[in-house]
Amino acid sequence: NGAQLTLYDATVEADGEYTSALYLEMGGQAELHGGEVSGNGNYLLIALQNQSKLTLDSVDVTATAGTYSGYIPNAQSIYVQQGSHLIIENGSNLQLGANQISVIEGSTLDMSDSTVTTASAATDSPTIFAGASTVNITDSTVTSNGIGIVVKGSTANITGSATSNITADNDAIQVTGQNNALKVHGATVNSSAAAALHVVSGATMTNNDAIIIDGNSTFTAPTALQLDSDVAVNASDSTFDGNIVAGKTASTLDFNGSTIKNGSVTASGIRLR
Repeated sequence: NGAQLTLYDATVEADGEYTSALYLEMGGQAELHGGEVSGNGNYLLIALQNQSKLTLDSVDVTATAGTYSGYIPNAQSIYVQQGSHLIIENGSNLQLGANQISVIEGSTLDMSDSTVTTASAATDSPTIFAGASTVNITDSTVTSNGIGIVVKGSTANITGSATSNITADNDAIQVTGQNNALKVHGATVNSSAAAALHVVSGATMTNNDAIIIDGNSTFTAPTALQLDSDVAVNASDSTFDGNIVAGKTASTLDFNGSTIKNGSVTASGIRLR
């Protein structure tokens, strides 16, 4: 209860049923500086709950697919829940295979100068899922053959003062659910086969605030923006390479100093200025 642990250049491994490499609860806190974390269990690779806090500083994290009877999909995911806080920083490299980082129930993910990569058989599986939580990504790379980041009833800030790169085969950023907030500053957002930013039908923004895109951000995809819900987008000094599709909504798009290329604007009821 509230215990604290600090490790330097340690190797943490978990293998077998009902095992986790790191499991923090009841306000527990841990810091890993350097070293490695790996797992081949079926009870989450890393789990934080009950207002716990974990810092991964220059740590290599590897999740495997599981090789024994009883393995289930996403068994080696990272779950941050119940007001907990995960910090990933300073060149940490997370290779999660068919797993994900799930941040839910009022929790926070702060990721800076780091990399997370997933390769799931399910193309609708996200690399990072934020549910009623906050995700801050700064100068980091998220790579997925599914969805890059799902923002569901959450706040997401993606900042690339040096570089942030969100790359996915499906939607790179997908906004769904109620009461969201999204700001993208100086980031590169790419989708190879879907939308760079997709606001799903029925999604809303907190207080009807606009999605903010600025700082020379670049959105590149067959569909750079897909807006299936009535939202406002304020995009300044950024580039959209691909189609802009607003569906049957009354979205407001403000492209102040931004560029749209290699695509068209298709909408019903859109307000473009």
